[in-house]
Amino acid sequence: MMPILAFAQAVLPTSWNFSTPAVLTPPAGWSHNITGNLSYATGVGDNLSLRLDQQGEYLQINFADRPGQLSYYIRGQWGPNPGFSGVFNVQQSVDGNN
Repeated sequence: MMPILAFAQAVLPTSWNFSTPAVLTPPAGWSHNITGNLSYATGVGDNLSLRLDQQGEYLQINFADRPGQLSYYIRGQWGPNPGFSGVFNVQQSVDGNN
């Protein structure tokens, strides 16, 4: 028997506010690797913000349609200097490898 690896795919257009469904149970096609705290209490409007604050954390969306415009908000959170000082990459792949 040959193993089959399958990913659920999000239907476009797609969005997620990290609270409905809860951040621990992402919608179909969405996945993340977050350690520690998963979200900040506030975001834009009434949405939560996914907390990317350690190396190697990510948010991934799998879909089969041709993507349109991507928009996101990113910024540092509180502290004496709330400006973002890390590296933020947006990576795209047709097969999840290349």
